[in-house]
Amino acid sequence: MIRVRIAPSPTGYLHLGNARTAIFNWLYAKKNNGVFIVRIDDTDTERSTAGFEKDILDNLTWLGLDWDEGIGVGGSHGAYRQSERFERYKKVATELVEKELAYEQEGAIKFRVEKSGSIEFNDIVRGDMVFSKEDIDDFIILRSDGSPTYHLASTVDDIDYEISHVARGEDILSSTPKHIMITEALDSELPKFCHLPLLFGNDGKR
Repeated sequence: MIRVRIAPSPTGYLHLGNARTAIFNWLYAKKNNGVFIVRIDDTDTERSTAGFEKDILDNLTWLGLDWDEGIGVGGSHGAYRQSERFERYKKVATELVEKELAYEQEGAIKFRVEKSGSIEFNDIVRGDMVFSKEDIDDFIILRSDGSPTYHLASTVDDIDYEISHVARGEDILSSTPKHIMITEALDSELPKFCHLPLLFGNDGKR
């Protein structure tokens, strides 16, 4: 089954890029009798607010988008707010350390990147993509305060919610190899990736 998601962060108002990405995902789910999920990526607890979350959800509804699982709707995959899943992320990070695929450093946990070979995948929009592992440093997945980074939380959520297609802005493209490595380290199936071009104004700014 096609399962897609939009995962805005409630650290500001809904912007055009997120709105367009939501529409792409919603349309793809509708066309393929799939499931459209709205989850909230609120690991940035200092900047996330209930007001911004309400604005995002209200504006998605104003756009005419409805969702099959997620915030305000529920579903069979547990919480759809990352701040309610910190224990899950800590458990995964600990498992990776036990498998020697990650290690502790100054209270944080970093994913270990083997420096040989490459990460290769086919992007639905951009075609075949190749990233050398030599260009990717070991990266933090769990901060010293116990909070997960985007790389860990987003990847674990996509696995747990059985996301089949990850469609998002191309500003995340450089992070995709990290998400692939985490997914493979967890012996999970990779989703298909689709990185959409960004929107720019006449001034050249996003």
